[in-house]
Formats: sequence, structure tokens, C-alpha cells
Amino acid sequence: MTKGKKILTHAILILASFLSVFPLYYMLCGATNPSIDVIRGKLIPGTYLIENFKALVANQNLALAMTNSFRNAILMTFITLLVCSIAGYGFEIYHDKAKDILMSVLLLAMMLPFVAIMIPLFKMISGWGLSTAGPPLCPPSCRTHSRSCCSVRPRAASPMTSSRPRGWRV
Repeated sequence: MTKGKKILTHAILILASFLSVFPLYYMLCGATNPSIDVIRGKLIPGTYLIENFKALVANQNLALAMTNSFRNAILMTFITLLVCSIAGYGFEIYHDKAKDILMSVLLLAMMLPFVAIMIPLFKMISGWGLSTAGPPLCPPSCRTHSRSCCSVRPRAASPMTSSRPRGWRV
């Protein structure tokens, strides 16, 4: 490897490291500064950590939020592991030309970042009236295996009015 390539590689790695660590640093600065400094974009840690934590505990039910977060994370991890294990077993055991095409589509869907579908997914789940319920938390995490189910949504018309596929839109 030449010296120029080495310098370019190190520069790219340093930039990638900075982009990876910066959100954590910004979160630390936001947690230790008053609200007005966070809005102004102050990037130096402050001295308001204790006051901000006291305000958090006073205004929110922190124990309930943490319990819900841990419960949901464990549930989604378990369901994702179950679905992925079954899908991986099926892909390894059954050899078919259609399986190879399906695997390619699934890998392509996994490359799509969740940020790109976050707002449409929220609108879809809100349209179904499930935005405050527990069940919609799991399908987005298993989205690559149920992509076709999550990418369509019913129109406002009743599904009983027509059994043709035109009642659904992507």
C-alpha cells in the first residue's frame, strides 16, 4: 500500500469515526446543558446534569419508560431471532431458483435503511389506529421478512366493497 493510499484510508476512517461518535457527544452535551443552550446548538458540556435529571424524574415516569423499553427490546429481539432462524433454516434446506431470487430481494430490502421508511411506516400504522398500541412495535423490526405485508395499506374504502387488488395501494 502506498503512502498516499494509506493517508487517504486513515482520513476516511477518522471521518467515519467522528461521524459515529458525534451523536453520542451531542447527546452528552444536551444532557448537561439547559434547554436554551441545547436549542442554540452549544457543543460544550455544561453543568446542568443533576438539574436535568431531577426535572426528568419529576416530569416523567422514568421507571415505567425504562420497563417498557426493556420489555419491548427483549420481545422484539426474541421475535426477530425466531423469524430469522426459521427463515435461515428454510433458505439453507430448500434449494430452488425462486429461493435465490427471494433471497436477493430480502438482502436488497435489508440494505434499505430504516430511516427511509420510518415516516411512511408511522403513517401506515397511525392510519390503522395502532400508533399507541404494543403490537405495531414488532413488525418494523421484522420488516425484511414480511416486507410484502408491511408495504401495502388499505384505502379508506371498506375492504368488503371489492375483492379486487385495486383496493390496496403501495
